[in-house]
Amino acid sequence: MLQPGTSFQGGVELATPDEHISGGAAANGGSPTYGVRRRRQTVDLPRGDETVLLVDDEELVIDSVSRILRGQGYTVLEARNAGDALRLLQTHGSDIRLMMTDLMMPGMSGWELLARCREILPHLRVIVMSAAVEDMRAELRAQGRCVQVVQKPFFVKDLLVRIRSVLDA
Repeated sequence: MLQPGTSFQGGVELATPDEHISGGAAANGGSPTYGVRRRRQTVDLPRGDETVLLVDDEELVIDSVSRILRGQGYTVLEARNAGDALRLLQTHGSDIRLMMTDLMMPGMSGWELLARCREILPHLRVIVMSAAVEDMRAELRAQGRCVQVVQKPFFVKDLLVRIRSVLDA
């Protein structure tokens, strides 16, 4: 049973009374039994081999997104603040194809980081990760095509599809 505050993503299939369920009462002539079976679904998730600079001050976000991206073939450079991101960008700039950043970070905001990154790599593609998307629509439009947004929380498939579309644009 899921506890309050617990998230669940997946699928279940309810067997109908007409289906034979091993060991169920319906198989023995009794009342219909409903069973739950796990449904396995194979989904081809987008992969890549590019280098992604991931910037977020939340450890859980860095760890989770890094694991997802590495599992799909990407090289991930992790920065837990804007200063680290700028150092990585200066050191590995020619390899970095995409920066994914949170906007709300201590010290330097994501918008300021974005402006400083543009000075180093003017055509850097960026995905902004934020829960407050509605509050930033005008600023995002001003940034143009090179900046896309992923609203937190996000599904893995949606994130990977967005990354691939930004890199392939």
